[in-house]
Amino acid sequence: MRGRLGYAAGPALFYVTGGAAFGEIKTTVNQQSPPLNETSQFTNRKAGWTIGGGIEAALMGNWSARAEYLYLDLGSISQTVIAPGFTASTLVSDVRDHVARVGLNYRFGGSPVVAKY
Repeated sequence: MRGRLGYAAGPALFYVTGGAAFGEIKTTVNQQSPPLNETSQFTNRKAGWTIGGGIEAALMGNWSARAEYLYLDLGSISQTVIAPGFTASTLVSDVRDHVARVGLNYRFGGSPVVAKY
């Protein structure tokens, strides 16, 4: 869930965006020391935040193009693995990501918006 605040300059919209982010992180841990082999699986649901910016510009007719960058932070997760025959291990992961998007849009219906200078 994100909001967008921008500035229109001619046929282009420059904007910043930010809001809440939600994700599910699945982790699989394989521990091997022959003859032992143990697999542990964990699933975490996290809430965090995202912030970024982009540009959307009218091309021609009903066509527009966009480019956007987002930084995503869901915090960290911690899991302790206790498998028979192995030493207990605690795994900690920071869940952060960088997302870059580009897109080409077509608006159906009505006449295209014409920018006036």
